[in-house]
Amino acid sequence: MAATIPASIIGDFKERYNTKGIQDAIPESRVILKNVEFDKATLVGNAFHTPVILSDEAGFTYAANNAGNYALNGPVSLNVPDAQVRPAQITLVSQIAYDALSQSLGSGAAFLSATKLITKRMIDSMSKRVELAALYGGVGLGKTALTGSSQTSSTIEVVAFTQQTWSDGIWAGTVNNQVQFYNGASLVSSGADSVFTISAVNPTLRTLTVTGSTTGIAALHALVVTTPTTLDIYFNSAYGNEMTGIDKILTNVGTLFNISAATYDLWKSNVIDNANGKLTFLALQNAVATAVGRGLDTEVDVLVNPKVWANLVTSQSGARRFDSSYKKTQMENGAEKLTFYSQNGTMNITPSLYVKEGDCFILPFSTYQRIGSMDIEFMPQVMGSDEFFQYVPGYNAYELRLWTNQQIFCTLPARSVKLYNISLS
Repeated sequence: MAATIPASIIGDFKERYNTKGIQDAIPESRVILKNVEFDKATLVGNAFHTPVILSDEAGFTYAANNAGNYALNGPVSLNVPDAQVRPAQITLVSQIAYDALSQSLGSGAAFLSATKLITKRMIDSMSKRVELAALYGGVGLGKTALTGSSQTSSTIEVVAFTQQTWSDGIWAGTVNNQVQFYNGASLVSSGADSVFTISAVNPTLRTLTVTGSTTGIAALHALVVTTPTTLDIYFNSAYGNEMTGIDKILTNVGTLFNISAATYDLWKSNVIDNANGKLTFLALQNAVATAVGRGLDTEVDVLVNPKVWANLVTSQSGARRFDSSYKKTQMENGAEKLTFYSQNGTMNITPSLYVKEGDCFILPFSTYQRIGSMDIEFMPQVMGSDEFFQYVPGYNAYELRLWTNQQIFCTLPARSVKLYNISLS
């Protein structure tokens, strides 16, 4: 049964939360969503098809000044393989009680005010999930440590994570979120027993306290305490269903999006081990130089964890003395980024709440796009209609849905860099 909310009020809601309105409402901390444009494409079969240029034209002929009517070498055309991109869906469902809306149906302004809190939280929550998928889709949100985990009861486990795969921002606000653990490709426990609920987050100890069934907790305890094993953690239902993230794209050495990195050198990125040391400006300059050698000639954004960024800020005065690339106007009190000049041009070092402490991504955003059928948008219950709010059968509530269908995509991975194995001290 359709909700009896006046059409004029629904019109106000639709105008406020159109595509641009939602994008404007996405927090600035979503660095990928704010800097990588969404490209609405058309499916061909079950994939989006986009050509990728992975080699130059090579049909050249050289000749001396007096060569006369010389013969030409034949054409050697550029390679333009067909990338096949399959986006992933995420749906967020929220409910609003009748009484929360019933008193606001007199005007559009009152209605928007009454729904502002929940719509803002929906946009914040969805944009965070999409940002995380764009970064770490397909590789997991962290790896369990071999020490530090413990069992509180038969239904509660405290799970510790490694420093290099932890990020405070990933787990902030995730109490009551559901997660699953994987041992390689094997799900820990099965069915409902494999789903654990986060009940507490301790960023100091880098632990999550999770609750679950006795069967599920027993299986988890056996792998994190009894026989310590490195496990990967995912949000519930994300494994195998979320988009392929930047981390997985940059570490790919096989076939991805129907193109082989073994065949096309430019389809393979640059992955550099930081040898368990602190990230330095020299390490960043050397990493950029590697990408420059493979064609990078544009501005890059360097995404690091806020703690790594803080270390760089602390050391920037030394860099200013010894590195002529320092740009004073970008390093003031409260600055949001460090900007240096490097071999490629500009290098913007930006903190990202969701980059793991041991990772750093050097990305020329001009080579990235988000491809799919729809960016983050509120969805009507019936496609093509304006029925955004519907009664929930059996409950005294309305339902509202936020949906997206997209995949992060890089046309030239060879111009990006991932540094890993970064230590904070």
